[in-house]
Amino acid sequence: MSLETTKDLFYLALAIGIFGISGFLCWGLYEIARLLRQANDIVLDAREKIAKIEHAITSLKEKMESSMTMLTALTAGWKNVAAMFEKRNEEKEPPKRRKAKEASFSEESDGE
Repeated sequence: MSLETTKDLFYLALAIGIFGISGFLCWGLYEIARLLRQANDIVLDAREKIAKIEHAITSLKEKMESSMTMLTALTAGWKNVAAMFEKRNEEKEPPKRRKAKEASFSEESDGE
């Protein structure tokens, strides 16, 4: 390669500059693409985690609703059992005792 004129030297410097600029631009585009890929991976990971959290909250809500349904049924059952025991206790008390108490109370008030 012969450099006969300054014009040839200018073209050589221009070619080296263009080559350097194109190399820098290619490297910059590569880094931008890599950065965008990492950002996309982060967004996908965040979406997965949000979906897991949403699933856990939904599952917890369903379990709470199920527990509340069972608790309501148990409460109604206990009310029935308590009413049954109350009714049973009322039936066990003999009516004679009541009359005897009432009679003794009336005798005390008549004796005065």
